[in-house]
Amino acid sequence: MSETLDETEQKPRVPRLAWGLTGSGHDFEACLELIRRLGPMDVFVSRAAAEVIFMYTKDRAPFPPGIRVIRDTSASAAPVGRFYHGWYHTLVVAPATSNTSLPSHRFASGSSEATIGGSCLKSPTTTAL
Repeated sequence: MSETLDETEQKPRVPRLAWGLTGSGHDFEACLELIRRLGPMDVFVSRAAAEVIFMYTKDRAPFPPGIRVIRDTSASAAPVGRFYHGWYHTLVVAPATSNTSLPSHRFASGSSEATIGGSCLKSPTTTAL
């Protein structure tokens, strides 16, 4: 889970699914299993998720091939630009507690878990579930 954003990477021909993995413990394992089953996507791992992921799985490589992991290491949430340029067709944010999503202005202001909240704010074509 050490991948970071590769700025030289080309936009995919077909938009991908984006998943914002937060540090919420509720249903964390179920979300990891769903990510594994759905297949190729980009998983945006918040700092909190990076801290707790190994509490919920002993697997040091929790994602199969085809899952691109983008860790929240940028002060400016640089990966959010991909949403502007149509890299993704859908954004799923899960697991998410009220601390992540409520009040709703935390997503709207982009202050909810830096990259993930910024993605919700910045994407004109993405739906947050």
